[in-house]
Amino acid sequence: MSLLSRLNRRRPAARSEARTQATRPAALGLAVLTALTAFTTLGPAATPAQADPEDCPRGYFCAWKTDHATGEMLKLTQSASTLGAWDNQINAVSNRTNQYVCGYDEPGYTTSYWSVGVREPDPGGTEWGYMGMRSLSSLKFVLTGRECYGPAYTTWHAEPNPAGPSRFGNLNGDDEADLLARDKAGRLWFLPGNGTGKLVGGGWGAMNALTRHGDFSADGKEDVIAREASTGKLSAPASRSARAAGTA
Repeated sequence: MSLLSRLNRRRPAARSEARTQATRPAALGLAVLTALTAFTTLGPAATPAQADPEDCPRGYFCAWKTDHATGEMLKLTQSASTLGAWDNQINAVSNRTNQYVCGYDEPGYTTSYWSVGVREPDPGGTEWGYMGMRSLSSLKFVLTGRECYGPAYTTWHAEPNPAGPSRFGNLNGDDEADLLARDKAGRLWFLPGNGTGKLVGGGWGAMNALTRHGDFSADGKEDVIAREASTGKLSAPASRSARAAGTA
């Protein structure tokens, strides 16, 4: 075989090797691009964004199942004695209402551990976070924080007067001293001295002075004087609170 024939027989193999070497950088580039794409998908982009308190609409109590307040959101404007699919699932809350919200670990606003979670009003939505307990099965909306644990009124007990009914501190004519108590929500409560209480009415937060001052109406029951903060006007002296409470 001549030398020229030998050279022509080797050329196809050389061209094939050149084509193989040319495809290697392209394959390597595709592998690098695939790896970078995978890193972007699994890297920072997969981290959930922190929720803003304003994600909860004003006037609502909102709850999330995650600690960072992301994902599905529960919105409430009134008490819920049961939570359905949200039972024992709440981990973050925001209270944008004007009321306190009490959390209980049992349905029907009861607790098995004598522990109650309380979230104060935050209409501006400046705060969100932990309710105070992990197991939540019911939520109650109230006007004051004390109502999460017991009655809205202060407990008052008085001993009977040995001398019989007295006009001093006596709004219902019995032989026990009575009290009138105003709570932070502006409600006035009549406390007859036996540990119970009865609501007189609301709106008493507008008064900047409230005092008992003798029996002006001569009905045997002490009267109450209240002064309105905006006008300085005094209420008419009478046993108004006793009558409003149904005690006179």
